[in-house]
Amino acid sequence: MNQILEIIYSHLCNEENYRLITIEKTEPTSISSYEYEEFRKDVKERLKIKLKTGLCSEFLINQLAIHKANLGEKYSDKIEFYNVSEILNLIEKIENDKLVGLPYNKEPLKGYLHIHHNTYSGFGASLVRNVKEYWFKNGVIRPHRVEEFEEILNQHSNGKLSTVAIMMHQKAVFNRNLRGEWLIYRIVDSKKYYLCLASHREGVDRVKSDENIFVNKISKCLLEFSELK
Repeated sequence: MNQILEIIYSHLCNEENYRLITIEKTEPTSISSYEYEEFRKDVKERLKIKLKTGLCSEFLINQLAIHKANLGEKYSDKIEFYNVSEILNLIEKIENDKLVGLPYNKEPLKGYLHIHHNTYSGFGASLVRNVKEYWFKNGVIRPHRVEEFEEILNQHSNGKLSTVAIMMHQKAVFNRNLRGEWLIYRIVDSKKYYLCLASHREGVDRVKSDENIFVNKISKCLLEFSELK
């Protein structure tokens, strides 16, 4: 059993690295200021429909315009391409109280909420990472997943490693607790303020990532929404 797990874990790690879009894998692209403003206008028009009482920061509008233009956004040494329609629909659901984000519990992001989006970002890299994290922690199968894994082995005793890997993939996906990147927002006096898109890749660890998100993104939004300070 352990040998099978080691092979599958190694395969998932390799797949994740292969599917990540790094700067080296992309070619520089650009658009004119006129085209960029047209994308911003499109995002703003769509937000008029999605928002009820909430407000969207200029920082987030700029991010959405970049993704609408399919330019990609740099996170550390990786490039992410997000589905703008998906994010706008997510905002609409939050506005209608159909979805609620999770609160950050530690400074400097305490008081803000985040919700996951874009499970399939990075042409599948995020999905592979989710499958890996569903089953493993630090390269070892999670204790509460052992029984689940043994059931897969018993049900598919033909010995084909590919069959076991596929079933592990399906189990993780059907769990529907997949995580992509974050939309960060805050609620003050019952009004929702949508601030920015962020990623766990914005620092060497979670603590540094949170600090970078606050300094590089949230602090700029606070200049626009002084009531959030």
